[in-house]
Amino acid sequence: MPKPPAPCGTKAAYERHLRKKEPVDDACRRANTVSKRRQRDESRRPSADSAPGGVVVPEAPSRENDLERAREVLWASIQYAVAEDPTRVSGLTKELREVWKELEAIRGEEKQEADSFDSFLDGGNVVGFPNAANS
Repeated sequence: MPKPPAPCGTKAAYERHLRKKEPVDDACRRANTVSKRRQRDESRRPSADSAPGGVVVPEAPSRENDLERAREVLWASIQYAVAEDPTRVSGLTKELREVWKELEAIRGEEKQEADSFDSFLDGGNVVGFPNAANS
């Protein structure tokens, strides 16, 4: 029995649309964009070969580093939830907002006119979120 085709909203479905010369829907186009960004970001990370002597020195553990990693994971989770389960986006954005606030407190950044997380969303950088200026 053949494997069922990948559902729309995946990179595989995007490639299938191109291969069959079908119109590409927004969900597949978005999945392809996210995949390309992830691949580009991973290719920009320094490798062991790029460090002097081939040695990579890990970052010292700190609360700020932990929060940065949590921010990255939450951001990726939001991107996934937008495409797969939009009902989870609200809870994830609340968690991300708390991480941003704690990072600002650790870094001693003063509160600006707009919260940095709000201004980030207002910039229209979030796939699947309407730009606040358009609402």
